[in-house]
Amino acid sequence: MKPYDNEQTKKQQVERMFDNIAPTYDGLNHILSLNIDRLWRRRVVRIVRRTGAKRIMDMATGTGDLAVALAKHIDGSHILGVDLSEKMLDVAREKIRRQGLDERIVLQQGDAEQLDDMAAGSLDAVTVAFGVRNFENLAAGLQQLCRTIRPRGTLVVLEFSTPRNRVVRWLYSQYSHRLLPRIGGLVSKDRKAYDYLPESVDEFPAPRDFARMLLDAGFAHVDRRSLSLGIAHIYIARNETLMSFAKLSISRMALLLSLAAAILAIPVPAADGGKDESKIRFEDFTRTSHCTSAGMNLYVRIGNTSSYNVILKSCTAVIRCGGEELMQIELRERAVIPKRSTSEVLLPLRFRADNSMSIAVLLRRILQGRIDDMTVTMTAKCRASIISKTFSMQNVAMSEILDNFGVTIDNVKRLSELL
Repeated sequence: MKPYDNEQTKKQQVERMFDNIAPTYDGLNHILSLNIDRLWRRRVVRIVRRTGAKRIMDMATGTGDLAVALAKHIDGSHILGVDLSEKMLDVAREKIRRQGLDERIVLQQGDAEQLDDMAAGSLDAVTVAFGVRNFENLAAGLQQLCRTIRPRGTLVVLEFSTPRNRVVRWLYSQYSHRLLPRIGGLVSKDRKAYDYLPESVDEFPAPRDFARMLLDAGFAHVDRRSLSLGIAHIYIARNETLMSFAKLSISRMALLLSLAAAILAIPVPAADGGKDESKIRFEDFTRTSHCTSAGMNLYVRIGNTSSYNVILKSCTAVIRCGGEELMQIELRERAVIPKRSTSEVLLPLRFRADNSMSIAVLLRRILQGRIDDMTVTMTAKCRASIISKTFSMQNVAMSEILDNFGVTIDNVKRLSELL
């Protein structure tokens, strides 16, 4: 949606909107939020500080409140503040000058979708406070932010959300849709700007959906935290890129190959003590994404002919070779299998290395085709039932597995020779 009803792009309209309300933005914002927004920003600063980040970009920095807080509370940090509105940046520049932070905070006009001049992996962390709703192309903006963050860097997003509690949701709706636009329009002389705020919150993806968008943008892991009864959320996305095969350490190589074996043996979940086992069936796995040393996303086609959605609460794969446990892989958040359909289901997986095995021995067995005694035991929790099933790894074409990761058998042979 756009703030104004005209033919300008959303980006142009958002820039115009913030230019209009810049002179009254700070005072009005703190009054209308009862200063709760200051508390939320402090939480963002604490999260970023714990990561040890020093090179930080504050996207949609506005009048610079978060940029100033980051610089003041993170020693040795250098902040780049980026915003569409030049008039909002003018207010921020004066604020930064008064705080004596000119040498540590640099401001520039721009937006998240136009960061091509910024080197990949050049930032330790990126923050966005109440700005992602204004991205013209949300997916493209998130991908650009992910690109600029170094491996194991962090994106922290603070954004409004719709409370789940009915009473809180109704009270918040009355305030945001009725009272806030009247006061904001009266003071700022731009009623449409404050009509846009609650409407854009209503249209913004739900917290779970936005978390999935962050994963699709390239982030490896996303945490989300509800604030003030669900009025806002903080999203913490960590960036871990797939390293080149040649640079993988021995332990990470073992994780990669163990996960490849586990892909072949996704279990068929059952519900209610197994009575619906025939209604839920595994079809195949379709693709993988975001493979890192921490885990990866696995997309699986699962059929569910029952009349209700089935929730896969937990799923653990134990890989064994000759009876010896090699590796454990587990689901890191619940997955929903839609009713009356065969759907592609996202299974976010993470590694859990409890046991280990010589990587050289494992590679030799794979290359020699000696995997007939390798098994994967899958344990899944679905509703009140816990189901366990063991799969054999016979007749597996290892080259097909490695292709999913962009790895060739020749790479493995060379590494095996070195070992």
